[in-house]
Amino acid sequence: MVLKWFLNHQWKQARRSPFWQKSLAINIVLGFFVLLILLELLGLGLLLNTILSERYPDQDLVMIFNSVLLYYLAIDLILRYLMQSLPVMAAEPYFHLPDESSRINFFLPSTSLLKNSSKLS
Repeated sequence: MVLKWFLNHQWKQARRSPFWQKSLAINIVLGFFVLLILLELLGLGLLLNTILSERYPDQDLVMIFNSVLLYYLAIDLILRYLMQSLPVMAAEPYFHLPDESSRINFFLPSTSLLKNSSKLS
């Protein structure tokens, strides 16, 4: 019940964000760029095997991919740590309510995780 209540408030806060109050043309252009990036990632995912096999013909493709993946995950972890914003101010109005603070404390990191994963994607 409390989780549904928190998610409802987070959804309302996201919808009332100044990001969505921009002009319609800017939102359409941003949507186009997001769609373009998603299509490029899909194409890369489908063609990665052939690209790697042409670039490294006599090597194990899984080892090459995994070596690059390790660097990607390390850079991603560092960027997430540097760009993460904790939503402490968003949870302060809930602390005076007669609910357990452990539920609120559980909800804070989970919303931060969801917000940052959607920003970086």
